[in-house]
Amino acid sequence: MIRLKSKIFLLLFGCLFATVAQAQFEVRGNKDAAFTEFGYRQGTAYRTASGKPGPMYWQNGADYVLDVTLDEEEHTVSGKVTITYTNNSPESLDFLWLYLEQNRFMEDSRGTLITPIQGNRYSGDVNGGNTIENVRAQVLGRNKPVSNKYLISDTRMQVFFAEPIPANGGKATVSMDFSFKVPEKGMDRMGRVKLKDGVIYALAQWYPKVAVFDDVRGWNVDPT
Repeated sequence: MIRLKSKIFLLLFGCLFATVAQAQFEVRGNKDAAFTEFGYRQGTAYRTASGKPGPMYWQNGADYVLDVTLDEEEHTVSGKVTITYTNNSPESLDFLWLYLEQNRFMEDSRGTLITPIQGNRYSGDVNGGNTIENVRAQVLGRNKPVSNKYLISDTRMQVFFAEPIPANGGKATVSMDFSFKVPEKGMDRMGRVKLKDGVIYALAQWYPKVAVFDDVRGWNVDPT
């Protein structure tokens, strides 16, 4: 009986040691995997393994023309934006992604829905959001067709073209009318406060802007 107990004890100890060793291996494996992107990055003609620009590195560009009015009675910002987009990437683009950060102040926005019920620094008004009208998207060139097709999802907007923006320097324009109510209870750099001598407005991230398109992630469209 004593020998049997010893064998059982040794068997259990061996199983426990194997389990601990496996757990340590898994932890080490997961820890290393977290740094794989930085430690084992492969270089390309566009970007070196260290992350620096390569010999064929490119960046897309966007130029904005804004005509905007602040209504101090209704506390609204309204205007028109025209974006000229330059596609320096090696692939043609059928659409552009834009950010509409003011949609964060909507009742059904993701930001509103994940804010704790007790509130935090990201609590804010939920009667805001962008009103978008008269969207026009067109590749630059003679007699190019105009598209009015777009899709808005939370704080992101996808604008489609009737034909792709050519690679390696192709240009296109996107224009639209937009308006939103400046929240009384905003967050960080957005909101308004009424003082004895008038209202002070803080405005940041307030106009539609193009998301980044790069050679690492493609469209950078994580929700804001």
